[in-house]
Amino acid sequence: MNSSENQQSIFAKLLDKAEPIHYLVLSLAILIGGVWAAYTFISTSEIEMAQKELARIQQDQIQVEKQLEEKTIKLEQLKERIKGANSSNIQINGQVTELPNDKFGLIINVLVQNTGENNVAMSWTNSPLKVFRMDYKDGDKVAFRDVYTPKIWAPSPNKKKFYEKLHLFVGVRKELSFFVELPKEGLYYITFKAETDETTAEKVDDAGHWFTSKYIYVEKTEPEKIQPIVVDMGDLLMK
Repeated sequence: MNSSENQQSIFAKLLDKAEPIHYLVLSLAILIGGVWAAYTFISTSEIEMAQKELARIQQDQIQVEKQLEEKTIKLEQLKERIKGANSSNIQINGQVTELPNDKFGLIINVLVQNTGENNVAMSWTNSPLKVFRMDYKDGDKVAFRDVYTPKIWAPSPNKKKFYEKLHLFVGVRKELSFFVELPKEGLYYITFKAETDETTAEKVDDAGHWFTSKYIYVEKTEPEKIQPIVVDMGDLLMK
């Protein structure tokens, strides 16, 4: 056998061995490609499912928040209706008069009206009214100096009595009158504060206080000056 035939024989043997290897590599490539395609498909599906689940959860959260907001609004509206059903209009009016002893008398009339839909009960200890003598400086700084607590006196032939409660039926208005002697001119702060019954306090969800206030400034009134009437006598003679 010559050299050329030997080379062909070797090449044939190599070709015979390479062909199975080729098919093996091709099979492995196909297998790996299929596995990768399957993995990619599964991963993509899982991502899509996760995204859909996330979107559903977010949508559910939005619905829950919306329902919670609606319930909160309804609760606040209910509280407002309850407060409206248990409400009063309170106004303070003061009248200052000069006393002979160089002091001042302050007559305070407090108008209380039941503007709600339920009867109103008010109570206090000693008096619902306080009058504070104030000092002030630097624009908005104030200080409490003295406090006066006039009472609502009840007519009694034997001993002094004062009222400690007030009951208002729906639509009823009452005027409470107080008097206090003030020592000097200046700024005074008047407050009216009464407690309500426990049932109403629970309904309106607060401490159950009826409160209003007002500032007044007390000062002496200058006597009215009479202006002299000047008459031109010449004009009178001509007439």
